[in-house]
Amino acid sequence: MDFGRIKKESAPIGLAEWLNLIDEHPALEHMPDREGVNPFTNERVVFSGRGKAFYVAGGERLGNAALEAGEVLTTGIPRETCEDIARRLGGRVSENDRS
Repeated sequence: MDFGRIKKESAPIGLAEWLNLIDEHPALEHMPDREGVNPFTNERVVFSGRGKAFYVAGGERLGNAALEAGEVLTTGIPRETCEDIARRLGGRVSENDRS
């Protein structure tokens, strides 16, 4: 699964519960803030890492996940890991076709 969507039926996933899960899950690592350039204004900006995580396997960052609008969107995270994350959040995983 290249792209996945994790959501709960009963309520949106909250930022606090997502941040706690990142802390607890052995395959997730908080994404730090990073600096970049706004392509429209050419001004230096800080892109927040809050609510975002790297998927780490074998010491390498191989994918990522981000909380957006009460759902966790994943890229490059194996299905079984997505299923584990969903179970811990009380949700379910579905494919997310971003074409």
